[in-house]
Amino acid sequence: AVTFWAQNINKSQEILKISCDLAEICPEGIPVYGNPDFSKIYGGCFSDDGCWYRCKVTKVVNHEEYQVLYIDYGNSEVLRRPDIVEISENFQFPGVAKKYKLWGLQVPANADFNKYYQVSQMLHVIMFVHVNFKCKPWLIVVARMWRKMRMYKIAKKPTALGLLLV
Repeated sequence: AVTFWAQNINKSQEILKISCDLAEICPEGIPVYGNPDFSKIYGGCFSDDGCWYRCKVTKVVNHEEYQVLYIDYGNSEVLRRPDIVEISENFQFPGVAKKYKLWGLQVPANADFNKYYQVSQMLHVIMFVHVNFKCKPWLIVVARMWRKMRMYKIAKKPTALGLLLV
């Protein structure tokens, strides 16, 4: 099975608002102290862009590091304690990203495995857009594609269904 995360395209304004709100409150937030609550949603500072996103702690690596899942995007990483902060009840709602699995994908015996592997990898990364938000008196949204979208026509199908792969 191929597993991937997707967001409903109609939720883009909701995601933008969440990101702007977190950019305002998280830098001054209280870092998680003691044992984290695995059912609670925190603000996490993503190491790749320094922006804040909602996350859940999924595993304690050691007393200073935690594995987190960014619930609005589906990616995960290990964060240090100071990079995970408490956020208010207003942010304690289910993640925007949903996890999907494609079952029954089979490679015919005479097929070029590399093409099937490429499609599998595409589902993981092709539509992942790296977005930086600056929420002050103005809003600057800078997006860049992690992968070029050439020759992957399958990427049009989820978008046509109102999904954005992340």
